[in-house]
Amino acid sequence: MTESKRGPGRPRKATPIKTKEGHSARVWVEREGEKIRTTVKLGTKSRTVARARGRRILEGEAPELVAEKSESFESHARRVLAASARKGKEKIESALERYAFPVIGDLPVADVTSDHILAVLADVEAEVGGWTGTVRNVRDFISLVLGSLEARRIVPFNEARRINFRSKDGLLGGKRIRKVYAPRPVLTDAEFEKLIAFLVTEATEGPKRRRTGALELLILALMARLFSMRTSDLHAWVWEMIDTASFLDAYVPRPKTDAELLDEADAAVVLEAWRDEPRSALPEAFGGWLRVWWLAMGSPSSGPVFGCRRGPRLGEQKKKTWYVRRLKAACWRAGVIRPLPGFELAATDEERQKLCVLQSGQPRRQSPLDFHSFRRAGATAAGKAVVTGELTLREAMVLTHHKDPAVFARYQAREARIVVPEKAVPTIMAAPPALLGGAASTPQPNLAAKSVPTRIDRSVRATPGRDDHVVSAGFWPAKEGSMGHETPHHTTERQNSPPVIETLGDALGLAMNLALKEGDIESAKALLSVIERRRAQAPDNVSSLDARRRKS
Repeated sequence: MTESKRGPGRPRKATPIKTKEGHSARVWVEREGEKIRTTVKLGTKSRTVARARGRRILEGEAPELVAEKSESFESHARRVLAASARKGKEKIESALERYAFPVIGDLPVADVTSDHILAVLADVEAEVGGWTGTVRNVRDFISLVLGSLEARRIVPFNEARRINFRSKDGLLGGKRIRKVYAPRPVLTDAEFEKLIAFLVTEATEGPKRRRTGALELLILALMARLFSMRTSDLHAWVWEMIDTASFLDAYVPRPKTDAELLDEADAAVVLEAWRDEPRSALPEAFGGWLRVWWLAMGSPSSGPVFGCRRGPRLGEQKKKTWYVRRLKAACWRAGVIRPLPGFELAATDEERQKLCVLQSGQPRRQSPLDFHSFRRAGATAAGKAVVTGELTLREAMVLTHHKDPAVFARYQAREARIVVPEKAVPTIMAAPPALLGGAASTPQPNLAAKSVPTRIDRSVRATPGRDDHVVSAGFWPAKEGSMGHETPHHTTERQNSPPVIETLGDALGLAMNLALKEGDIESAKALLSVIERRRAQAPDNVSSLDARRRKS
């Protein structure tokens, strides 16, 4: 009987099989020296991509690596961040959700290229208005996700590292990241009082469904403004820290800088360490509001002051809770607005809110309002108390809980108009009389509201004395014993310099004028005789040798 020869057979295929979770394939793989047939998840809903991954498995690539490479960028990013102990990973995940996931979230993580990342950065540029630090941060966050694959040699290179903001001939064509500082607004005292008055009305006379929320926001705003508290500080506050008998004394927690005093970051368990720390005196007016909140919460003896008010976590510590939306809504309903051009012409509230600085900010100039503005307002008030002498710098830093004076200084709000102190103004601050003579043809600032009689001595190079009031381009006597300041509008106004005495004759003339002004007649006569004697001699700018040559 003859043996039949078997041919090589049909080539093996990894035909994708469609499932609810995506495509899979039945393939032969080698395990511990034995070939077995198994089902491998290809991690994609695209049949074309599934076929390509099946071919890679047939070429000998481990199915485990193919499965990990096939994982979507969004799924891999969330898994990497969940396993990371990196500080601020919530911020990273939030930025990826906002910018990266809508563009590359469904792509296999191993298939993400620099072109895909550039598309993400282009969207970020369009939203934030230029190549700012936000663009760089998003690139770094994507690099963090892809770097985990590069570290384990699942992919040969981190594609995000191809995008270099410093290279002039790189993928960005020389684009550089520019620093954009958009200061955050701080409510003025009048705006804050208007907001508080609205919240008081809402908490006492408003609809019942809004009263508790308005009262909570009222207490939060007052406490944050008084002690420059962060949102995390308010969430770490527990009733054990407050003297609920008088409501005039409390310990103000600072979990960001005093984490060693609290067992957990969310202050779920409070250690006894804070009991030995200095306590703060509560103003009597605020103590009354705090008592109202305590009664509204059922007079508790323990637990968070601002805990969850509904849901399965009722009474527990709040986590990842922000008040900016509620604050903006309260400001809008209270009429606390800062309109931009076109606000009055807007047809709807939505359009008007886009033209309100507090609600939407001002592109490239100012950020919208946030809850942290109360901390900035409190720190600014403490800084003003230092200037007036009510507090020392050390006391103000203890109140705001700043440990670095440089950080404390950055919290000081810039005044709308800066007045130069009297001691910082030079004694002689007047334009030369020769320049003032042509003032009629020179543009001058409008000083109608601050008009002061001008007295100019017409003697030889006369310089105003200490008591003269001379109107200059940038300074005017505001009131007795002080000097006001107005920023010059023209370059020539800033370049006006005080008169310069060039010759001895100028000095003698000035001295004679001063002697006459002070009533010293004898000295004036003596100086006059010296001046006349010098006039009879050769001019100051002609030497004696030149005089002899003319005589010869």
